[in-house]
Amino acid sequence: MAKNFFKRYIWLVDLLSRRGYIPLKEISEEWRKSPLNDTHDPLSERTFFNHKEAILDIFGIEIKNDRSLGFYIATPISKAAQQHSGCSIPSVSTMSCRRMPT
Repeated sequence: MAKNFFKRYIWLVDLLSRRGYIPLKEISEEWRKSPLNDTHDPLSERTFFNHKEAILDIFGIEIKNDRSLGFYIATPISKAAQQHSGCSIPSVSTMSCRRMPT
């Protein structure tokens, strides 16, 4: 089960890194279309905030909100991830880590 959440976190970081600022409503709609989403349900606000906290804990990547523009990555990804969890992220799609969450 942790592996599935880990993929969700990577998906969310990838989306934010590609889109820059994005409102929660659009994040939810993108999640609905994601191949990782078997049920095609939208991403709830509560789940998003849980994922946001887990991403900070695991990767050291801080996601912030600009009320007029939406959510964005506030931490340089590769530096934060390497320092926080031993992850290397030349690009999010080739992300690798020494330790996986349990």
